[in-house]
Amino acid sequence: SQPRREMGRIGAQLLIDRINSKNTRIFRRVVLPVELVERKSVRKIS
Repeated sequence: SQPRREMGRIGAQLLIDRINSKNTRIFRRVVLPVELVERKSVRKIS
């Protein structure tokens, strides 16, 4: 599963920072933790 709330918060903050900055070439790499949720569509390969 993905941290949707955190992704939205960071995305909004990046957008605000870009709007408020005169430098429009600001790039930032953001890496968030993810978790694999095993459900019925996941099966063991043997």
